[in-house]
Amino acid sequence: MKLRNGFDDLGIDGMLITDPYNRRYLTDFTGTAGTVLVSKSEAFLLVDFRYTSQANAQVTNFTVKEIDRAII
Repeated sequence: MKLRNGFDDLGIDGMLITDPYNRRYLTDFTGTAGTVLVSKSEAFLLVDFRYTSQANAQVTNFTVKEIDRAII
């Protein structure tokens, strides 16, 4: 993933993306709630139960994880 290329230069191990526009750009997920977590080795789309099916249908390069809505 191209996003990871800059991690070492920035001295970071990962990135948490909460902005809806950036979430959609990175994942193609069109739902209105969710968070993206990208580390050097893994990439997750975190969604609550309302969006699990939609996310699994739309997202290919991220692991979709259903989490408690209070965390998002």
